[in-house]
Amino acid sequence: MLAREHSPSTCSVEEEKRKWLKKLSDIERQKDRLLDLYLNQEVEKERYEVKRRELDRAAETVEAELERIKNRESHIKQLECDRDTLLEAYARIVLAQPL
Repeated sequence: MLAREHSPSTCSVEEEKRKWLKKLSDIERQKDRLLDLYLNQEVEKERYEVKRRELDRAAETVEAELERIKNRESHIKQLECDRDTLLEAYARIVLAQPL
């Protein structure tokens, strides 16, 4: 199970997190730019609101992905801890057996 979580076919948790954080940063920049356009009256209110909702939904999606990554990271750490605990228990059993 741990090997599947650490599968080399998937990018590392840190790489995935970096990718989604960059995407969130890009969305925030787009929101700022859109607000500037609206305040400078370069985009109509209706168009601003539609685009703003789209960007908000995109940001929510990214935040959900970041939460999923956080949960996956926690799950991997728990699996590693469980593995170590199990190995220690097996080692104690083996050492307790008379030769």
